[in-house]
Amino acid sequence: MSERIEKLRQAAFANYHKPSPELNYLNCAAYLETAGECLHELRRAKMDAIVLDRYSIEIEPGDLLPGRFSRNFE
Repeated sequence: MSERIEKLRQAAFANYHKPSPELNYLNCAAYLETAGECLHELRRAKMDAIVLDRYSIEIEPGDLLPGRFSRNFE
């Protein structure tokens, strides 16, 4: 395994279980914004759209697949 791949692998495992305060905040905001929806499936789809539209994206040097979600809350 190359050195680059090993660094990316270690970084991925190091950040795997860290909670994302930004994601928690966006989920709560989306839950409140979709309070009037009567169908669960439609509400869930709208919540997902809200979260994905507003979630920060972080690109670091050396990433093989740029655009992974950020864990930083700004």
